[in-house]
Amino acid sequence: MAVFIGFFLYFGEKTTSSNVKLFALPSQSSVSYEGFHPLHNWTAKSNAVVCVINYNPDKQEIVTVAASAKVVSFDSKNSNRDSNAMEKIEALLFPRVSFTGDSIVANAGKMTIVGNLSFHGVTKQISVNAQTSLKGNKMKVEGSFPVDLKEYNILIPSLLGTSIKEEIIVKFTFVFDVNQ
Repeated sequence: MAVFIGFFLYFGEKTTSSNVKLFALPSQSSVSYEGFHPLHNWTAKSNAVVCVINYNPDKQEIVTVAASAKVVSFDSKNSNRDSNAMEKIEALLFPRVSFTGDSIVANAGKMTIVGNLSFHGVTKQISVNAQTSLKGNKMKVEGSFPVDLKEYNILIPSLLGTSIKEEIIVKFTFVFDVNQ
């Protein structure tokens, strides 16, 4: 509930009469991360992500964006790995990962979003590249960005005495109904 209140407070300052708030369609939206180890790579995915945009339908542009997910909602299809990940990122102390962006430059279906990623109690400004496409009344926003786990004070997990790569790749797909 606090996440929704934060979203509405954040978007309340940016909303104008011509802009609308759109929530990503949960059944068509997801965030995943890819991790890397010399013995294997993996992907953990969450479909339980809340994403809301402040959208200007006249200009067909996103003005602001906010997204949040519970870290326990990411599933790599390996419960042992997921349990270890939750321990390393201290999921009980830091249960959510979130992003808010309000500096968006768009051109020909490509966007650069500058905003704040909050993860493991650390907030850092990052730049995210994304692509948008509009098909009928559905707008899809997809992209990816690297996250250096050490920058967020996370102890790097290891397997058989070898640590995973410090950098994970976060990928996202959000679909919005622009006629809401």
